Amino acid sequence: MSEVTFASVSEPERLDGRRATPDYRLAAAGRETAEDERLDLLEQIYDPSSRRRRALVQPGWRCLEVGAGRGSMAVWLAAQVGPTGRVVATDVDTRYLSRLAIPNLEVIEHNILDDPLDVLEPGSFDLVCSRLMLFHLRDRQEEAIRQMAACLRPGGWLVDEDASWGTAGSPVDPTHPRYDGYQQVWQDGDWWAARGYDKLFGQKLPVLFER
Repeated sequence: MSEVTFASVSEPERLDGRRATPDYRLAAAGRETAEDERLDLLEQIYDPSSRRRRALVQPGWRCLEVGAGRGSMAVWLAAQVGPTGRVVATDVDTRYLSRLAIPNLEVIEHNILDDPLDVLEPGSFDLVCSRLMLFHLRDRQEEAIRQMAACLRPGGWLVDEDASWGTAGSPVDPTHPRYDGYQQVWQDGDWWAARGYDKLFGQKLPVLFER
């Protein structure tokens, strides 16, 4: 059996630039500079904990990073696996990844849901990982997890770090006159439902991984 691990974080934004689609509110096209700055900030916030969660990586491993964004974790993985290892970084938009030039890091434009897995060499990776990506897939997260798991070798590791807004504490003073209105928007606001997002998605990862 392959080993799996998961982690839940409170920031739901995906670390990548996607093609413009009706379902993705942070597509990079037309706002590349702002998106680059946003991704840089998220890397500063989350890379330290992501490196700790991937500390199991050994020299010579083959690693796949799905939804690699600007590639900070893919670059780190390439350093961990060394010259005898290999890292594949995928995204549906590789405008940021294409800036990387590392001998043991390959960049592939790929949609884990809709593109064939053959190009990724399924069944060959010691580690398949993603961060802040599944949240955006709108009811297709389990399908994506199955595709990612299919890329693992027997005994490989599947790691995902994703979002649960439900674990984020409200910063609003409960004595404030607008507190009740804030809570109503937070719990039932159209911001979530109209876009098909599940703010508690991160809490469902254990069940999805078990299945």
